[in-house]
Amino acid sequence: MRHPLKLAVLLATLGACASPPPEAYVAPHGATQSGPQLSLGTNAVGEACTQQSEGRQSADVYCGTWQQPSARVRSGGPATAADLAALATGGAWRAGIDARFLCQPPASTTILGGQPTLMMQCTRRVGGWPHVAMVALVDGNAWLADGVLPATPPMERSIGVLSGKLSAEAAPRASGADALLASRLAARAFSSGDVGAYEELMTQGQRANQAGNSAAAERAYRAALALHQKALGKDNPGNGEPIMHLALQLSNQGRFAEADALFAQADRLVPQSADPTAPARLLHYRALDALYQGKTEQALAMLERAEAGYTASLPSDALQVRPAPASTGGGNPLGPSLSRFTPLLGNRELLTDPVQQRALVGVIETRRYRAVALRALGRLDDSNAALRSAADLQRSAGRTLPIETARLSRNSGVTASELGLLDQALSDLSASASGFNQALPGSKPVIETSLLRAAQLLRTGKGRDALPICRAAVRGLTTLNVGVGAELIAPCLDVYAAEAKRQPDQEQPVLAEMFFAAQVAQGGITTQQIGEATVRLQENARDPKVGDAIRRQQDIVAQLAELNRQRDELTSPRRAPGPTCSPAR
Repeated sequence: MRHPLKLAVLLATLGACASPPPEAYVAPHGATQSGPQLSLGTNAVGEACTQQSEGRQSADVYCGTWQQPSARVRSGGPATAADLAALATGGAWRAGIDARFLCQPPASTTILGGQPTLMMQCTRRVGGWPHVAMVALVDGNAWLADGVLPATPPMERSIGVLSGKLSAEAAPRASGADALLASRLAARAFSSGDVGAYEELMTQGQRANQAGNSAAAERAYRAALALHQKALGKDNPGNGEPIMHLALQLSNQGRFAEADALFAQADRLVPQSADPTAPARLLHYRALDALYQGKTEQALAMLERAEAGYTASLPSDALQVRPAPASTGGGNPLGPSLSRFTPLLGNRELLTDPVQQRALVGVIETRRYRAVALRALGRLDDSNAALRSAADLQRSAGRTLPIETARLSRNSGVTASELGLLDQALSDLSASASGFNQALPGSKPVIETSLLRAAQLLRTGKGRDALPICRAAVRGLTTLNVGVGAELIAPCLDVYAAEAKRQPDQEQPVLAEMFFAAQVAQGGITTQQIGEATVRLQENARDPKVGDAIRRQQDIVAQLAELNRQRDELTSPRRAPGPTCSPAR
C-alpha cells in the first residue's frame, strides 16, 4: 500500500500558506465612509473629497472611489510654537505614524495663510505609497494630520474647517505646504482610487492563495503589480511586495524559471523598501521556492536566515513563550494535540503594530516550514521541536485565527503519522480540516487535508471509512475545477480498488469513479499514473485519446510558461550599468 505523506507534506502544506495572512498587513486606518459629508473640493489629482467629522475635534477625509480615509485630522489640544517639535518627533501620535510609515525629518512650512506647521514626507511601509504627516498650530491649538500624498490640499482645508479658520464654503489660499510638495506631487500623480484598488487586488490575491487557487492569486498579484508600477514607476522599492508574491505563486505552479526572474527583480528593489520585514520575507519566499523544487537543505538555511531577519523587527521579549496550560498529551512526544491548546492573551503591542504583526507571523511561519523541511530530511526530532516552538509562539502571542491553527494542526498530524502515532495523526488532521473549513469552506486546503486523513484511515485498515471522504474530495475538486498532487490522490485510488473487489457487481462503476478521480487530479497526476488507472478498467473502457490529450495539454502549459517568462523579462526595469562579464559558453 502506498504511503503518501513523504511527498504530500510538500504538496499539502507548502501551497497552503505562501504568505502571512491579511491581518498581518497594515490595515486601512478609520472606518468606511458613512454619515453626512462636507465637500472639501478636490485633491491634487482632481478627485472630489469630502470630510466626515467626529464633532469638532477630528475628521476623516475621503477622496475619489477609495472606501477608506485618504487622510485623517485630529486635535492635539492647546499648544505653543515650542510644542510643535515635540509633537512631531515624539508621543503616541508619532509612534503610530512610525509604525505605519517611514518618514523624513520634519520640515518647517505654513498652511492656511501663515499658520506654522511641521511637515514630514513619508512612505507607507506596506505598499510604498507616498504619504504626508503634519503638525500645525492654528490659533493656539495643535492639529495632527496624515494622509496619502494627493490628499495634502483637502487635509489642509479640513484643518481649516475644524479649527474655524475657514468656513465650509471658503477655498483655502495657496500655502507653503503646497509649494513644499509640488514637485513630489507632480512626479507621483497617483490617486486615492489607485491605493484602494491596489489594496483590494492584494487582498484578493491573498484570499486566493489561502484557498489554494494559485492561478487566481497570480492574476490578482499581477494586476496589483501593474497598477503599482503605473502609479509609482517600475523602480519604486514598493514594487518588491507584489513582485515577490507573484513570484511565489508562479513557483507554486511549477513555473520556476519565471519565478526566478521575478525574484531577481525583487532582490534589487527590496533592500530599499520602507518595510523592515521585506528582506526577511524575500528570503522566506525564496526558501519556499526552493522547497517546491526539492532543494531542502538550501531551503532550510534560508528559512533560518529569514527567521533571524523577522526577529530583528520584534522587541526583545516578543519571543518569550508564556507557560502553556497543563498538558493533556501524556507520553506523546509532540505534546498535546494542537487542536486543544488554550491561547493566552499576547503582547498588546504585537497585536497593534503592523510591522511587528508581520514579523511575528513571519517567525511562526518560518518555524513551521523549518519543521516541514526537517521532516523531509528525516530529522524528526528537530522537526518536532521546530513545530512545537511555532505552536507555542502562536499560542503565547494570542493568535487564534482558525487558518493558522489549522496549518499547524495539519503539520502536527503529518509528523505524528510518520512517528506511527496514528490516533494522534487522525485527531490533528480532523481538527485541521475543521479549521480550514471554518476559515475557507469548500476550499482546496479543506480537500487536501481530508485526503491526508483518508490516507491515515487507509493505513489503519479503515479503508471503507475513507471511501466517503475520497468521494467528497473528488466532488470538491470537480466543483473547484482544480487538481491535487499524485501522492494525495493515490490512497483514494487504492480505496476505490479495494471497494471494487469487495463489490464485484459494482466493480465497473467503482473503477470508473477511480479513473475519474485520477483525471480530476489533473496537474499532479502523470500520464503514466493515469494510464495505470486506465488499465484497471475493462479493455473496452480504455480511451487511447487520453494520453494524446494530456501530452498536448502539457505542451501548451510549457509554451505558456515560456511566453510569460519572456513577457516578464521585457517588462522588467533595466538594470543600471555595471561590470560587464563575458557569458559562460
